[in-house]
Amino acid sequence: MKRYWLAMIFTALAAGCTNPTPPMDEVLLPRLKPLRSGTDDARLQALLVGRLVIDQGCIKIENAGHLITVLWHNEVELVPEEWPPVLRDTSTGRTYRIGETVRTGGGSSDPNYVAREFPEVASRCGPPYFVGYFSK
Repeated sequence: MKRYWLAMIFTALAAGCTNPTPPMDEVLLPRLKPLRSGTDDARLQALLVGRLVIDQGCIKIENAGHLITVLWHNEVELVPEEWPPVLRDTSTGRTYRIGETVRTGGGSSDPNYVAREFPEVASRCGPPYFVGYFSK
C-alpha cells in the first residue's frame, strides 16, 4: 500500500512539473521585418550562446538561466512539419533543433521599440530582446 501512495505522489509531481509544448501552429518565431529594396543589411556582432527553448509558445534562447527573446534576421525560418520545431538558416542550409546549444551574433533591442514595431512579440514573448542571426 505504501508503494502505491509513493507511486501516486511521484506521478502527480511529474505531471505538475511538465510544461506542455504548444502545437506547431501556435509556436512563434519572432522575425525582423524584411529590408526595403536597396537597403544595406547592417548587423550587430555581440555573441549570444545558449540553448534553443520554447517558452510561452515563443522560441527563445536560454543563457545562464535567463530566457531571451530573439528577433531573428530574415534568413532564419521555422521548418514546417517538423516536431519538435526546427529552425533553418537559409543562407547556409544548416538546421537547429529545440534543445540544441547555438551561437548567435547580434545585439540587444529596446523593449519600447519592440512593443511599438512588434506588438505580438512583446505581448506573447516579453523582454529581454536580442536581434540576432546564427553565427557562421
